Amino acid sequence: METPKKTLDASVLTEDEKRDQILKQVVQDLSENADVIGKTILLLQTLNKMGILEALADLNIPGGIK
Repeated sequence: METPKKTLDASVLTEDEKRDQILKQVVQDLSENADVIGKTILLLQTLNKMGILEALADLNIPGGIK
């Protein structure tokens, strides 16, 4: 009877390789959506300056506005 041979799976990634892949994907997503991300930041800044962002955050606190 033949004994099973152990083989290494070349597709198994190390933690560093996984992080590198994730980072590359994040950078790609950021570059592909730079315009939308910029507009979102401007929107959040405007909402923050107007106090709306804080008011919305207060709605998320148990019991409502402080």
